[in-house]
Amino acid sequence: MTKQARKRNKRSPVITLLSWLLLIQSGLLLGLAVYHFDLNQGLSLLRQWLFGRNTPDIDTLSTGEFFSRLYDNAVSLNLIPALVESLALFLLTILVFIAAIGFFRLWRFAWDMAVFVQGASLLIGIILYFTDKPRHIYLLMAASLFMVIYLSYANVRVLFLPEDRRYIKEEEAR
Repeated sequence: MTKQARKRNKRSPVITLLSWLLLIQSGLLLGLAVYHFDLNQGLSLLRQWLFGRNTPDIDTLSTGEFFSRLYDNAVSLNLIPALVESLALFLLTILVFIAAIGFFRLWRFAWDMAVFVQGASLLIGIILYFTDKPRHIYLLMAASLFMVIYLSYANVRVLFLPEDRRYIKEEEAR
């Protein structure tokens, strides 16, 4: 039996469900990150920076000017926390997307990365709760808590253990 056939036999519906939930969560995090980035007029500045060279009616921004204007907008609108939050959410989006792909492919580090992202999301939610109390953090914390519960399901963690440790865990269960 090949390695891919063994992986298909080990895949449970819970793993597939978690993979799709992680993808949905990455979309949620990306949406929140884009929303906070746009509060600082970041999308229009990004368009000027990326597409200004090819479009004659748009002023071209250099990389330094882009970051300078983005920072100046955040300072003038008093939205530095929103800019920092959008950066953190962009990073979490990338990590949760990699974890989702890892769950689909049953990579060993995928479970660890998914749990790390959920913990980081909960930490960001708690920090935002005590600083700004925006309404979207309840959705962020609920999704992260839901994912932690499903990630801690015993059959999920065992699939991501190395073969020798998996055998020991199965023997202890008997």
